[in-house]
Amino acid sequence: MKLRAVSYAWRLFIIAGTTLLLILLPIQFNFEIYEDGSVKILTFIFLLFFLIDFVYSLKHYSKFHTHFLHRRHNYLRFFLIFDLLSLLPILFVFSNIDFSLFFLFKLFKVAFYFNEMKQIHVRYSDFIAIILVLYWMATAAHILSSIWLLLHHIDPALSNSENYITSLYWIVTTLTTVGFGDIIPVGNSQMIFTILVEIMGVGFYGFIIGKVVTILSNRDPLKIKYLENLDNLASLSRTRKISSDLQKRIRDYFEYVYTHKMSYDESEFLHSLPPSLEKEVSRFLKKEVLEKVSLFENAPEAFIDSIAVNLQPVVLTPNDILFHFGEIGKEMFFVLHGSLKVLDKDGKILSELKDGDYFGEIALIKNQPRIATVQAIEYCDLYSLNKNAFDSIVFRFPEIAEKINNKINLLETKNKLS
Repeated sequence: MKLRAVSYAWRLFIIAGTTLLLILLPIQFNFEIYEDGSVKILTFIFLLFFLIDFVYSLKHYSKFHTHFLHRRHNYLRFFLIFDLLSLLPILFVFSNIDFSLFFLFKLFKVAFYFNEMKQIHVRYSDFIAIILVLYWMATAAHILSSIWLLLHHIDPALSNSENYITSLYWIVTTLTTVGFGDIIPVGNSQMIFTILVEIMGVGFYGFIIGKVVTILSNRDPLKIKYLENLDNLASLSRTRKISSDLQKRIRDYFEYVYTHKMSYDESEFLHSLPPSLEKEVSRFLKKEVLEKVSLFENAPEAFIDSIAVNLQPVVLTPNDILFHFGEIGKEMFFVLHGSLKVLDKDGKILSELKDGDYFGEIALIKNQPRIATVQAIEYCDLYSLNKNAFDSIVFRFPEIAEKINNKINLLETKNKLS
């Protein structure tokens, strides 16, 4: 964990160092503010860090690790050459030839590291994507402003900051296709550059809009699903004349699922994982529920994993009947959230089930009729365990099956005595 933290901090340091040089070197190139050589010394120091980063990356990504094989191929086949080019100024550090702007090739490595961050921090990938859009917008504007300053020349009547802001103003208005016309290109080089910036602006504008729309649309997939379900309900209501009361219940259900951020495809997502990872994730998601089940007390981890993988989410709306008295039991249930009432055959309330409770185990194991009716009081989130899945699991763990049967027999005896 410490090694991973150090590696992550190193990536952030390289990104910060590259960004600092990105700001300083073009400004120094145009204005020559620091005449004491401090920028050159700083550049050399960071170039040494870039050299260390190159050696580290070459060693790190040359190893064959299947879990980041795609990133390894990306670096060795594409980013390696840009890493080398960014180190070129080291060869001429003691000469009069200035290759310092070659460090800009390090921006490709920055893009590589940013992409890794998005893959590592999946939970914050939308936020990182927005930061990246802003970062690359600022980077492009700064580089283009510096080029325009070089072509348009510095106005001696203005201060350095005023010259830079004027250049930045022209770049932003040209990129965004606003172009007030108050700054006019003169000469072939300026006009050609203006044409290129305007072409970039068209693509840049489309890219930014498309990127923002993509980020916002992917930010809340549950909302997209929610709106799709409402559209489907509206279509179905028009063609099949569904009653207003039933429509309201369906809408309330969709709203409940959306507002509680429940995953529509939890089972599908888990089944898409490799078996070992599926078991581990299932155990993590359902550990709190299974720990409260006395039937599974002291059961081996492999048994708990098998149970966790086979738990299926169930949602009940208020007053929904989960099962009726006398039905043959084929499932047992675990209450995640919500409350349910247990009714006898005459409709009298016997008890109430709350978060963390489980029920239906006797009917599940003994294949007996339900001894009560269970009805939802409010919206409820449950997990269900199917009899076929349970039987196949206990078949592989006969010692656990015997313990569970003994516990069920004791529970039946206790129920009869009460």
